Amino acid sequence: PGKPFTMQATGITGRSVEASGISSGKAEVHWTQQQAVQRRNLLGVCRMCIKSLVDKAAFETVTDDCSSLRNFCIIMEHIFTHRLLARRSLFSSNEAPTFWPVIAKLAPRITVGSIQDMEEIQTDLGKGRAWIRLALVQKKLSGFFTLLLSKTEHLRSYYHTGGFLVNIEEMTELAGTLRCLDSIDFNLCLRDHDFDFGELPEIDYSPYLRFIQSHHSIADDTMEEKRLLSLQSERGRPLG
Repeated sequence: PGKPFTMQATGITGRSVEASGISSGKAEVHWTQQQAVQRRNLLGVCRMCIKSLVDKAAFETVTDDCSSLRNFCIIMEHIFTHRLLARRSLFSSNEAPTFWPVIAKLAPRITVGSIQDMEEIQTDLGKGRAWIRLALVQKKLSGFFTLLLSKTEHLRSYYHTGGFLVNIEEMTELAGTLRCLDSIDFNLCLRDHDFDFGELPEIDYSPYLRFIQSHHSIADDTMEEKRLLSLQSERGRPLG
């Protein structure tokens, strides 16, 4: 069987703490800080994505073609899998982690049963992805995260310390923000979608990182660039 995760045994890069030259205490503090940054990043991008969904729903129906919807589902998958413990079985000591067991154990039975009845979905990973969309359609996602806030001790058997779902502060904020989605009537089709692909999709941050400059700002930047180039040129001239 695979060894449990320990900060004393392994550093951030997978090298031993001794080999990396970092004391176990400093490595643990650094890794704890990194986990906090990861949780804040996930919460921040999720809140921005929810805002874009609410804005879009004010003018048109949110369907499977909506890029904000696809990104939201990917963000939720990252949140569900953040610091998720790997599964162990008779055939493999380190299977890819999947969040479906968390949902199957704690989500409303009617939603779990609906996903389990979909024979075209073959994997636990696919079932988890389909459930996220079903929960949006049935307006049950915010309620589920509110429920998880009371199940922290139970969730610790599924997640490493520092995982998003076992952190009360970020989970409380997310559960509140998710309530905004209860006002949206999602029009999604679960049966014509491939949920069983294996890899964890990348979050698309580009819609939330756009920076638009005014004409005055662009002109100021151009003048400053010319001044710096001129200064650099003068410094590069040979003396005499």
